[in-house]
Amino acid sequence: MMQKRVNIRIDLNIADLNRDGIVDSADMCIMVDHWGEYYPLCDISPPPFGDGIVDVQDLIVLAEHLFEEVPPVE
Repeated sequence: MMQKRVNIRIDLNIADLNRDGIVDSADMCIMVDHWGEYYPLCDISPPPFGDGIVDVQDLIVLAEHLFEEVPPVE
């Protein structure tokens, strides 16, 4: 039997939209740029898959994580 290795990346903080290791104003700008749109990267609430639009629910989640550092996934 052949075994196959699969790597799965789990992001520890969905609010780090640009994946730079910290939730900050850059992530806020990304969300604002897509406000009211269907943009899955920023549609982070309600969990697990959002509601199809970037709105205040997503902003609340981002604000709850503002200035949190995201440890690298190895």
